Amino acid sequence: MFNRHSRKLIVSALVIALLVGLYVTNKEQPLYGNDHDSIAQVIQSIEGYQGIIEIIHIEDIADERYVAFLTNNIPAYIQFEKDKDGNYLWRHIEKREDSFASFIIPTWIEKPPKLLIVANLDNDIAAIEVQVNEHVMKRDIPVNQLFATVIDLPKADGGSYKFEYNYFDQNGDPIRKE
Repeated sequence: MFNRHSRKLIVSALVIALLVGLYVTNKEQPLYGNDHDSIAQVIQSIEGYQGIIEIIHIEDIADERYVAFLTNNIPAYIQFEKDKDGNYLWRHIEKREDSFASFIIPTWIEKPPKLLIVANLDNDIAAIEVQVNEHVMKRDIPVNQLFATVIDLPKADGGSYKFEYNYFDQNGDPIRKE
């Protein structure tokens, strides 16, 4: 029915189809920050962020997602951007080797940035006072607790910002100034 040449051709075509099928099904799927578990997977896939990940707070601002977390007990955050399919792709990640960290989150040009605060269980800062240009904002921070919050910063004339930070202990005494 089939000659020898036809059989080789059919077998070769089947082998190629099988290999293509295996490639397509085994191809790495991109990781998205769509939910708690996938966010942790994305973080752990990034060099320098392997280990214990503890997500503290997720904040969605327009098409951006900001996630405050601890990586091996170090305060950090990751930024995701929503794509046209509604999936969150990671854009930026940052950590600070301290028990308390603050990060400036840039937003749309016409909106002022935000301040993200992340603290681990070793944090001894009970309050932060942030002077942004001429505006002063104070926020209480729970001591020795996991904590994350986003602070809306005031709009600045001309889009230029100057920050000054004052940190206080539980007695209200200054710890440090930056």
